[in-house]
Amino acid sequence: MSFAFGLVLAMPIHNYIVYLASGLLPWAFMATSVVGSTSSLTTRVHELNASTVATYVYVISDVTIEFLSFLIAYAVFLVIAVTVFQPVGWYLLYVPLAMLPIVLFTIGASLFFSYYSVHYRDLQHLLSVTLSVAFWAVPIVYHWSAAPLFLQDLLRYNPLALLIGPLQIVVHGRSLPSLDFLVASYAIGIVMLIMGLDAYKRLNRQIVYFL
Repeated sequence: MSFAFGLVLAMPIHNYIVYLASGLLPWAFMATSVVGSTSSLTTRVHELNASTVATYVYVISDVTIEFLSFLIAYAVFLVIAVTVFQPVGWYLLYVPLAMLPIVLFTIGASLFFSYYSVHYRDLQHLLSVTLSVAFWAVPIVYHWSAAPLFLQDLLRYNPLALLIGPLQIVVHGRSLPSLDFLVASYAIGIVMLIMGLDAYKRLNRQIVYFL
């Protein structure tokens, strides 16, 4: 992507590879976790029947594994970024602050889709296709200002862009996102987490009849 968009298409973005990776890595964590969660329960029928462990533990454990891989990858990326492309600075202190809404959203979405996928087994395939399309609606490989004027607000303010954007601003822009941008990001993450917990409370006792 860096070669295609940064060199061939010559995106007018300074340190394009930093801009790309700062958004692409959290997106990969989020998408992989959410799609993978659709099989967190359906592939563990034996464990669920033979154990008294709360079912959400299996979902959280899968997300945790993806999160640890994401943290390692992002740490390596940050080291390369400050070594090769831009100087180290105070802005790095805000990385956890901008990353937390993405984690909250991912946990909530994973819980939500893991329980609903027990009822609707095609959800994994539909979700995979939907996220593949949605990826291009988030300004990760391009800047929202490069889009046609009538699409700019949609690309800039859609929920997924509001989640990824603050981390891009911190790492690539080396500054703290505006308060309203940060609040919107946290609101989306918290709402999704509430939806996930609600799905667990409503559907948990029924999954044994569908597995």
